[in-house]
Amino acid sequence: ENPELSYMYRRNSTLSEIGFALIDLDGNGQEELLISDINSPFVYDLYTISNGQAIHIFASHERNAFYLYEKGYVENQWSGSAVTSGHDFYKFNEGQLDFIERITLDADHALDAGMIADLSEANEENSFFRSESDQPKDYKWVSSDDAIKAIDAYQNANKRIEIAFTLLSEYKK
Repeated sequence: ENPELSYMYRRNSTLSEIGFALIDLDGNGQEELLISDINSPFVYDLYTISNGQAIHIFASHERNAFYLYEKGYVENQWSGSAVTSGHDFYKFNEGQLDFIERITLDADHALDAGMIADLSEANEENSFFRSESDQPKDYKWVSSDDAIKAIDAYQNANKRIEIAFTLLSEYKK
């Protein structure tokens, strides 16, 4: 009934595979609602409360998964096509995601920027970019080694949150 709820939960056959958790992700005293498959390493949906209203922060879907880390860090691993994928990093702060950085493998951008003549020339050495925005105009080329080191640094800087979900099948009002 909620049009904002991720459709990912429909991939599960029973409510005994889907759970929710309440966790204060940014330490501001307001717990956020997380919904996911209890065995999934990523979160399907994240909600918070702002001015007495439920706010839907994100929904994962195919080619788009959100991972939660300690201290409010969030990673979005995404894929736009066979030639475009990336990692977006955010800080969850006061009920919103503040964008930090994008690290992307983007052959389409390499083509548009004239770095390659056609997509058959795309490879990991000429198609990695970093940016402090999600706009291709702001992308700066980086080597594959530097891109992978930067992704690893984000992922290793904070521990991924271990979530103790309550099964929806066990929820009682």
